[in-house]
Amino acid sequence: MKFAATGWALLLIWWGFVSGCGGAESREAVYRMKLETAGEVVVGQASAGLHMIRSYWTIAEYAKASGTDYATAAKEMQTSQTTETLRMMEQNKSEIDRMLEGLQDPPDRYAATLSLLEELYDAYLSIHEFALDPPEEALQDLSRAVSSLEGRLQESKAALDKGLHDAALRQE
Repeated sequence: MKFAATGWALLLIWWGFVSGCGGAESREAVYRMKLETAGEVVVGQASAGLHMIRSYWTIAEYAKASGTDYATAAKEMQTSQTTETLRMMEQNKSEIDRMLEGLQDPPDRYAATLSLLEELYDAYLSIHEFALDPPEEALQDLSRAVSSLEGRLQESKAALDKGLHDAALRQE
């Protein structure tokens, strides 16, 4: 019986350490993993958005070949798969928004890094909005628009990665 009581005491001490009783480093490690995961999810969804935007080249080429405007060509080429992809993009954005809400009130070490994640999210949001409703003027030079969106995404991701690295090295 004495052994079982000691085992429970050790288990309770271990659980207290893991769950946060004096485990600030543990909470910071979990927060860092959440930041990293959120960054990867945002980049993944932004890449899907860029892929969708690149598909607009096909529509633009079809519009030229058929002598119609872009809007007419887009309606003619729209499939149920396109509609489903756009719906999924909206659903995924809602999931990302929820994920980011869970990252508010960061540990001091990661406050600046959260700002970098928010900048990455802004780059993603530009891609997302373009993919759902491409601005007419951007369709004139889709290549430049995609390059600009992609460049901003890559810069933001690199800044987040550096911020995560720097925060991990910071001692507070």
